[in-house]
This record gives sequence, C-alpha cells and structure tokens, in this order.
Amino acid sequence: LATLAAGAAHEFSTPLSTIKVASGEMLYTLRSIENNEELLEDLMLIRNQIERCQEILNQMSEDAGDHRGANFIEFSLQELADDVFNLLPDQSTERITLDLSDEAVKLNAPLQTLSRTIKGIVKNAFDASDNTEKPIALKFYHNNEYIIIEVRDNGSGMDAKTLGRATEPFFT
Repeated sequence: LATLAAGAAHEFSTPLSTIKVASGEMLYTLRSIENNEELLEDLMLIRNQIERCQEILNQMSEDAGDHRGANFIEFSLQELADDVFNLLPDQSTERITLDLSDEAVKLNAPLQTLSRTIKGIVKNAFDASDNTEKPIALKFYHNNEYIIIEVRDNGSGMDAKTLGRATEPFFT
C-alpha cells in the first residue's frame, strides 16, 4: 500500500502542477477583465481544490515514508499555531479557542508535517462535534520534558467497536 500511495502521489503531482500553472495564467488574465466575478470565483475554487489535492498527495507520500520537504527547523509554538490556522478554512478558525501558555517556546521539528498532522486532528474534532456553537479547544504548552498539543472537541466519543478499529489504515 505504501508503494502504491507513493507511486500515485508521484504520478498525480505532474498533471496537477500543469493545471495549477494553467489556472494561474487564467487567473492573471481574468483579473484584467471587468464583470467576471463568477468566473473568478470558479477559478479560485479550482485552484483551492488543486492545493487540497496536492496536500493529500504530499500526505500520502509522507505516509509512505517519503518525507520530501520535511526538514527539521526551529520554530516557536506561536509559529506552529499560526501555521495550523493558515491551513484551516477561515470560517472554521472562528470556532477554535487557542491557548498558548508560552508562545515563545522553541522546538526543532518538521513544521509542515507537524502542522498538517495537527490540522487533521482539528478537522476530526470538527467532524466529531455535535454542536457547531461549541468551540474546539486547541492548547499548546510545555513542561520540563515535553511540549504538549491538546485538541478538545464536544463530541460524544467513540464506542468500543470504533475505538478498536481507530488505528487501522483507511478506517474512518
């Protein structure tokens, strides 16, 4: 499965890149023409979906063991939180309460991989939440030994059968 995922990610990345370049040229041209708001919205939707597909393909590559671009760099908890929020849709960030006990704490890790992982957990928290009015709590803090990243939702949790399968690949 890992080989299949890595191969698919590689094969799909080329046509997606071509579509992205072509849509960028279209966007450049359309911005100079008046009265085309609907076309611009459609084109932005296409570009956003291309980015989403590329993110999925990057994640597939990383899950298969290919950690391209996943260099370890030094960054603060504040920079990590900012990066996670930049990956989420704007309307969803309004439902997140962020608690940074010490935003200046530095860590050395692959920022993009860590941000995408946290984004996935936050997305799962949104999916698990029954009530769209209640916030998702995202908390970053540290003790003497660890940096702790905590995500809390208001969902009902998993039943025993679901919990037993939660770590299986492709189980949702």
